[in-house]
Amino acid sequence: MLIISSVSWPLETKDASEAVQKTLDIIRSKVSIKDNITISLGMAAMSFPDILVLLAGALPEEAEGFGMDRSVSAGQFLQYHVAGQLPKPSFCHCDVTDYLSVSDTLKLIESFFQAAPRAIRSTSFTMTFKNLDWRGADGVGSGMLHLSDMKAFRRKQRFHLDANYSCQGKNSKDSSVKKLFRKITGETGIPFDKGRIIETIEKETLAKAEPQQILAARVCFEEAFEQAGLEIRNRNLRWQGLFGLASKHESFNRRFESVFSGKKERVNFPALVRHFMKESFPEFKPCKGDREQIFFSKPISSDLEMVVAFDRIHFSGLGKAFTLLLGIRITEGPLAGRSWDDNLFRLFQQQFPPCWTYVTKVELTGELKGIGGFLKSILPVFEKDLTHYLCPIPTKIPDSIPNRGAITAKQAMEESLNAAGTWAEDAALDSVGSGGLLSLRDGGMGPMIDLNGSLRPHGCWYYSFYSPAKKSTLLIQIPSLGALRCNEFAWPKSFGRTGKRIFPTPFDNWIDTDLAMNIAEENGGRAARENAVNTWDIITKLEVPTDRAAEARAVLEDYSDKIPEAVRDNIVGLFEDKTSKTQSSNLRWTIQYLIQKTKNIRKDFIISFNAIDGGDIKIIEN
Repeated sequence: MLIISSVSWPLETKDASEAVQKTLDIIRSKVSIKDNITISLGMAAMSFPDILVLLAGALPEEAEGFGMDRSVSAGQFLQYHVAGQLPKPSFCHCDVTDYLSVSDTLKLIESFFQAAPRAIRSTSFTMTFKNLDWRGADGVGSGMLHLSDMKAFRRKQRFHLDANYSCQGKNSKDSSVKKLFRKITGETGIPFDKGRIIETIEKETLAKAEPQQILAARVCFEEAFEQAGLEIRNRNLRWQGLFGLASKHESFNRRFESVFSGKKERVNFPALVRHFMKESFPEFKPCKGDREQIFFSKPISSDLEMVVAFDRIHFSGLGKAFTLLLGIRITEGPLAGRSWDDNLFRLFQQQFPPCWTYVTKVELTGELKGIGGFLKSILPVFEKDLTHYLCPIPTKIPDSIPNRGAITAKQAMEESLNAAGTWAEDAALDSVGSGGLLSLRDGGMGPMIDLNGSLRPHGCWYYSFYSPAKKSTLLIQIPSLGALRCNEFAWPKSFGRTGKRIFPTPFDNWIDTDLAMNIAEENGGRAARENAVNTWDIITKLEVPTDRAAEARAVLEDYSDKIPEAVRDNIVGLFEDKTSKTQSSNLRWTIQYLIQKTKNIRKDFIISFNAIDGGDIKIIEN
């Protein structure tokens, strides 16, 4: 197991040259300098790009990393500079040690501060040093140091340093790990022995399982979640009314009002949660976690644990909010170390899960009391379905799980229409798209649809229906493997949901995904793939262009007492001028190829066209 200790602290200076020099001093005095250290520089020059020009001039012409999307080479950047064509602001994010030695890179960074003072003041600096051998580690493990610059955010403390050290160990309580942390702390002065500890399974360990084994277990986990949700909903178990629980929108407003009215009290959230679980669910033991998520697990077989987690929500620094996760952790066999979880409120088909907020210890204690009774109704059902589908851990997809195969969007359409009709008589389709199990995509299985516009085993089709009577949306997910999923949600008016247009009827007058993919491939998609290092996904979306004027009108209604009607009409008019006057029948397909252009650059290829006749093709390269 990989044990990581992280430490962060502010630098008491707003001077960039001083902050960078302090960072370099740490590298030179607390790290054994070796050739395998990697150094990345990220800089943004608001007005005077002199320092970025110095960097470009020191690198080979072909060096990558300039421009907002990192697609501009050092040579091109210098040409734009000479021609007076550099944009403002100018950006770079460059892995400098791909082109220069470690010692030359350190000297180059120091030379930046010989530039004109106005250029230094105009530039923000971030630096990341990896593969560090901290003094005291004696070559064991690896470290990282990162300097972040909050210049753009005008923070009181502009610069922050983050350092970490990682090594192998049985767990974070391993005596040899603790001894090593203390030794490094003693020699560097960086308190890794008191840092934030994270336990993780390395990718090399996880990669041993066959893709089909991972797929089978993950699909069975999804099926267990769905079946548990169906049984719980049939029991009419209600979550509404739990003390302290509200939608995320309302919870944010609660926290905002509490903070700015001065209501506050120091509360030790992790300690209270651990005490609650020990008292109410002693069979669950702390298993992993950090300051953001606190996990508890209970063995339900020789190779499987059920997991409950308290997931903290920051609300842009307002804090004191959390929700619940349910999941599994596989402990033995070829899938050992893998874990999956999802929000508990998926059991109740909530697309935007609610959360709890609190100010005082008394409030949090009351919320935990309500959660106790709630979990005692849910966990036995969830455990029963986990046992049914995952004990023992499957090596292939069970015959009982629906297998729709490689279907196109239209082939799955009838099933979605039936589900939507049951939900609401006035349900109207407003978008179709592709998606699926991201962890399997990123774990090596690749795109979730194929080049024929059909689902791959880890893919699914999404259908979004809107009900004017309910004033809410139903998102239907139809996977290649597994049960149909439905999630309902209502958009707060401030999100501008009024501008979303519905499909014309009949629903089947649009080009299916097989032909849509053929159009995309013939008009640049194939060439984009063939000229890329990797195409790691292809995302499709079918929708009617949003009516921005209607969205603006809906949002401005909330300000009718503050903004005169004439001003509101003028604002809406601006959107009407920019919005296409197309009829609601102008459905459009948008297909996005997620492409790794080179080692360091992602450059997506996006194509959009009329979904009725395939015309009006528009191509975008990010």
